[in-house]
Amino acid sequence: MKSSRYVVLISLIALLSACSNKEETSSTVSSSESSDPSISISTYEGTPLLPKHPLLPVYSYSFPHISKDEMPIGAWVAPWRVGEKNFQTIEQYRTIKEAGLNTIYGLYESYGLNTPYVFDALSLAEQAGIGYLVRDGSLGAYSEDIDEFKSHMDQYTAYSSFAGILAVDEPGSNQFPSLGVQRKMMRQYYTKYAYYVNTFPTYASSAQFSGDTDSDMGYDEYASLFLDTVQPQMFSFDYYGVSGEAPNISEGYFEQIYKVKTFADSHRIPFWPFIQACSYGGRSRIPTKEEIYWQVGANLVYGAKGIQYFCYQTPAEAGDWGGNFIDYNGNKTALFPYFQMANSFISSIDAILMNSTLVDMIKTGEGIVPTPENQTFVSSSRELSSVESTSPVLVGVFSNEGKTVLYVFNNSTTDASMIDLSFSSLVDASIYTFAAAQAETALNKITISLKAGESALVEITNYQ
Repeated sequence: MKSSRYVVLISLIALLSACSNKEETSSTVSSSESSDPSISISTYEGTPLLPKHPLLPVYSYSFPHISKDEMPIGAWVAPWRVGEKNFQTIEQYRTIKEAGLNTIYGLYESYGLNTPYVFDALSLAEQAGIGYLVRDGSLGAYSEDIDEFKSHMDQYTAYSSFAGILAVDEPGSNQFPSLGVQRKMMRQYYTKYAYYVNTFPTYASSAQFSGDTDSDMGYDEYASLFLDTVQPQMFSFDYYGVSGEAPNISEGYFEQIYKVKTFADSHRIPFWPFIQACSYGGRSRIPTKEEIYWQVGANLVYGAKGIQYFCYQTPAEAGDWGGNFIDYNGNKTALFPYFQMANSFISSIDAILMNSTLVDMIKTGEGIVPTPENQTFVSSSRELSSVESTSPVLVGVFSNEGKTVLYVFNNSTTDASMIDLSFSSLVDASIYTFAAAQAETALNKITISLKAGESALVEITNYQ
């Protein structure tokens, strides 16, 4: 997935050599929906060099089986083996990698319940070249015997695919003390591996937040207690807002992201959202291509350092599940190419995003979901003097090792947008876009065309 980036850099060097006697050059490559994202690069000879901005702290975490510059792209549920159906095969695991995921999360394979299945999954993931999060809620039993704990963990670390422990999904706060003890054990002896806990969204009930039916606990107290007590490596959460009649998305979507980002920043850790990939329980609907792209962009523009999907394979239990990457019978769904495309785009820009920090955000128009009332937006930032668009957009202004990076997000699931980025200084830029999006450049203006829900990343490159 990284090869496209290296090709781009080689092409840029060649382009610079070829245009030494030209005032202006540009190169645009477009691809079809099923291919890698297109990348447009423009370079201007003699563009004045800009001073770099001060360095800012960056909060990120990558699984041990991938590099620190590679964004974790994971999904729940791993190919399962239930009853007479067995999808624990190398073909199914290679399809995970084909989808653009670098990590898969266990659900039906659980230590103590069907332990051999856990090690089968680790072996298959290793063969396929992806990581695997082991579902294991037993670590608390070893808290008084560290030698037993190490012996238990070393069964997993023998596999290069072992990404970490999936301890629990959506715990109440009454579980936090025990989880905190286990996290401390992992931090002391197995630092590089994830101790993974996913948390409730804002729309959960007080009883769910606390684990006590008589509680009146709210989300802010829940999130604060979780981070203070468990001290996780990342703040993982889910929020499934694609519900009701299209194109409705729940009004609290950005409020959730903004709360999580604020909490994560205060604890100096990254945040990882779940992207809704399915319909389930009669409470949600199958997302469209545009809504898949929109969910990914809505989180990346706020600075997410990991992307997760629910679900990968349709769960084994009965229910009116729809969508997902893989259906109940192990076949690719109609949505598979859209997830693949989104992940290909992420992979083309993740080395930039993993080393960037959100500085400011610019908003044009009102999108399908209201932005938080207490969030501050600006009209210009750094070299970016203004943004104009034909439909609502959000532009995240990031700092990347002192350079300015812009994440441009079409905040509409129905309308395309033409975006003009105007600059106070002449700029050179590398522009990463989705397939078939056109990007035009000028000495002090970049125009980007984005389809509904799509994003682009603009990296300013002419720094001292």
